[in-house]
Amino acid sequence: MANVQVFQRHAHLAGAVKLEFVNGREGKIAKGVLTAISNTRRGSGDSREEESTAIQWTLCGLLPVPLTPT
Repeated sequence: MANVQVFQRHAHLAGAVKLEFVNGREGKIAKGVLTAISNTRRGSGDSREEESTAIQWTLCGLLPVPLTPT
């Protein structure tokens, strides 16, 4: 498998974030899946072009320990 590095700047969420808990090596970990959309605009006037890029991201890790409410 190849290493890939992706930068997605100035993006917004395309919908709800799906959050679930899965079994990891050290117990339950959080797994979130989201889709982010970013737009690129080039040119000006009548020759202006717009390109949208949507990427589905999967985020995994431990959630911080909740603090006691104040």
